[in-house]
Amino acid sequence: MIGGPRLWRRVSPGKTWSGAIVGTFAGAAAGAIVGFIVMRGGVRVAPLFWLGVAAAIVGQIGDLAESR
Repeated sequence: MIGGPRLWRRVSPGKTWSGAIVGTFAGAAAGAIVGFIVMRGGVRVAPLFWLGVAAAIVGQIGDLAESR
């Protein structure tokens, strides 16, 4: 929906840079929100935010590797 330049046109023509960035932010937000809700504020949110970022990036790399 957002569009823009392709991430890796030859391997996965539907993926864009903007989609990868939005997906990374969504993963980070999901990690922080889940951590806050599940732990009821008893855990620091920042580590789960960064875990969400890492998981989103690794997931995108895995998807591109599988497509290749």
